[in-house]
This record gives sequence, structure tokens and C-alpha cells, in this order.
Amino acid sequence: MKKFYFILLFAGSLSVAAQKNSNGKIYDQHPGIDLVEKFNKAFIAADEAQLNALMTDDFKAYNGEGMNKDRNSATKQDMINQAKYWNGSLMNYSIDKRGGSYPDALEYKRSGTWVYTYDVFHGIDKNNGFKIEMPYDRSFILNKAGDKIAAMIINYNTRIMDKYNLSFETIRNGTIYKDHENIRTLRKVISYIEMGDHDKAYSFYTKGARFSDINAPIGTSSSITENRVGFEQTLTKYDLISIDEYGYPDLLDYEGSGSETISWWTFRFKSKKTGELIKVFCHFTHSFNAEGQITRQVAYYNGALLP
Repeated sequence: MKKFYFILLFAGSLSVAAQKNSNGKIYDQHPGIDLVEKFNKAFIAADEAQLNALMTDDFKAYNGEGMNKDRNSATKQDMINQAKYWNGSLMNYSIDKRGGSYPDALEYKRSGTWVYTYDVFHGIDKNNGFKIEMPYDRSFILNKAGDKIAAMIINYNTRIMDKYNLSFETIRNGTIYKDHENIRTLRKVISYIEMGDHDKAYSFYTKGARFSDINAPIGTSSSITENRVGFEQTLTKYDLISIDEYGYPDLLDYEGSGSETISWWTFRFKSKKTGELIKVFCHFTHSFNAEGQITRQVAYYNGALLP
């Protein structure tokens, strides 16, 4: 039976190999690539005459990320209008190759010539400062003569473009409170820290809470245990005299995204070695879950004041 099994396996692999079929050739240098690069330059420059010459009259463009079956394709004039919009609206506008990528031209036996590009679309809107920087991959389908672009499939980050479109709107994202149960929780945390009851202070955080510090490398965070150890090490060199509220905290109750307090405090320390009094201004943000527990803390202060 084992022998029979291996014979079947070997025969199966031959069957798969026999199904290979060359459907064309791929090029990294090709007249079609030159044509597409001319189009790219004309699109950035919004050169209407050049764009007209490079696209067929029945040109169609499609969103490669879309699944709307009723959405019509973009026409030649639509692409020209889009080029004019980006050229007139963006600063530092460019469409450049992504990393070490390069265009490919594929001469299909059945589908004609396609050119694939892998770029980054970059620009900053002149009117609202919104920055667009996203992968921008396109498939260009040439006409039979290979001298014009008949169609294009565009793949890009639709979420960035949705956010860009919303950036022109005035949209409320929740409610701001200057007094709230979560603000009361925050004040308790600070008060217990000032009194030296760290067990009670950290009891208002979830077990998995993360702590970020502006003086630490970007993207790093610490656990409750790590944060507590670090703070208590500071207190081996400095006495905490007081923590005073500066202004008042705000609570941002976001639409469907939890809530966050932003607050400002003056920490007063005394050096155990020199007796020097040190005043540290600190800005905190604390994220709260639905149960009113703190899930994240970010601290902004001048760490050089406590060497």
C-alpha cells in the first residue's frame, strides 16, 4: 500500500507541473513603462494637453479597493479634473517610487500589455494642512498599439482618503466635562501618590494598564510594576513635598471610543542630598474604560529636572 501511495503522489506532482503555461513576458524596461512615466509627470503637473494625448478617448479608471457594483468608472475627463485638483490643492506634492520598487511591463498573450507601478502618493493640503502619505499602486492597461493608456486600476488606502474628505467638515467627537466621575478618580490617584499610599493609587488602574513617558524612547511603555518601581526609585533621591493641581482637568468623552482625562500638575520635590527644592510641571493624559478604570497613562514633563 505504501508503494502505491508514493506512486500516486509522484503522479500527482507531475500533473501539477504539466499545468504550467506561459502567458507572456515581463520586462523592467519597456516602451509601455516610458509611456506610464510620461503620464505620471503629466498627472502631477496637471498638463491637460499631455494627459489628453496619453489616454484613449474611451479611457476608464477603476478603484481597485472598491466593491460597489453600481459605481461607474472614472472617465478621461475625470482623471484630468483629478490631476488639476491635486496640483492646485497640495503642497510638496509627489508620486514617487516606493522604496526600491520599479515598474513592471507584462505583455500578456491574451490581455495585451499591462504596466504595474508601486508608488507613494504624498502631499499636504494647502487649505487645512492635512498630510496624505500612502501607498499608491496602479495597473495601466495599454491599447493594442501600445501608444496610449486605455484603462487604469488604482489601489490606495481608502481610509486615509475618507479621513481627508472628513477633514473639511466640522464634526463633534463627543463632550468635554470639567467635572466627572473619572476626574474624581484621577484626583484620588494624585492625592494617594502625594500621601505616599502607592497601593491605593495604583488600585484605580487595570492590571494590564500601560504607562508612557515623554522622556522614554518613542513607542515604548511600561507596566504597573515597572512604573511603580521607577517612581519609587526616584523617591530614594527626592522627597515629594506636594502635588498641586494647575487649572483643572478636562474629561473628553469620545463618541463610542471611551474617555480620556487631560490634566496639569505641579510636583514639588526636595533633593535628599542637597536640600534643593525642585518644581516639575507635568501634563498627564489618562484613558478610562467603561468601568471607570484607568487603562493608559501618558506623562509629559522635563525629566532633566530630576537627574
